Amino acid sequence: NGLIYCLQSCSAWRDMKCQGVQKLLQTIEGAQIIELPNDETCCGFGGSFFVKYDEIFNAMVSKKVAPLPNNEEAASIGLDLGCPLPMVGKLQKESNPIHVRHSTRF
Repeated sequence: NGLIYCLQSCSAWRDMKCQGVQKLLQTIEGAQIIELPNDETCCGFGGSFFVKYDEIFNAMVSKKVAPLPNNEEAASIGLDLGCPLPMVGKLQKESNPIHVRHSTRF
């Protein structure tokens, strides 16, 4: 229980209008759920894009993680693996202790 930032992947948001993360997190008793202001923002991970266009990818993932606090007491939870993977790498490079978790691991 505690402060949880809801991580919505851009593909689930744009393509499927999915709000599964929000619905799932609302079932956690005592948790304070905070939706990020940039759900529609792509993290830049798609396919081999992040390898071929490292500078563009870095700018995109930086924008995606910008609203997350630098706080080990907080967690960010996502429904798919697409966004959490590159975000974890970016946050680790920035020494941000926030916990990023897939919805099956909280």
